[in-house]
Amino acid sequence: MKTAGWILRAAWLGACLFALSTLWRAGAGFADGQAAVVLMLLLTAPLGVLAAAPLMWSFGAGIMAAPAAAVAVWALAAAAGYAQWFILLPRAFRRLVFGKPPARDDHMTTGEARDG
Repeated sequence: MKTAGWILRAAWLGACLFALSTLWRAGAGFADGQAAVVLMLLLTAPLGVLAAAPLMWSFGAGIMAAPAAAVAVWALAAAAGYAQWFILLPRAFRRLVFGKPPARDDHMTTGEARDG
């Protein structure tokens, strides 16, 4: 299962980097920029949308004209999306299915050896 998780992470990150390259590409038209933003919003929804919405709103329509603004929105959405899909959601799923997991450092506080 760990290999599948790494493959999913790599594919997700590759799609995010593709969206960034589309935004950053010299001479990209407005339609290309819109497609990249839509792709990024789909990859990171709903948390990435919520995190990037205030920044997108503050830049308004000028986000497509300013590459730095587009990269800032991309970075914020990517960080929130990564946290959502690969940290928070798996943790919530494990807690829901298996109950509350033990703390990672329980073996240190009890003095028991950790089975590896």
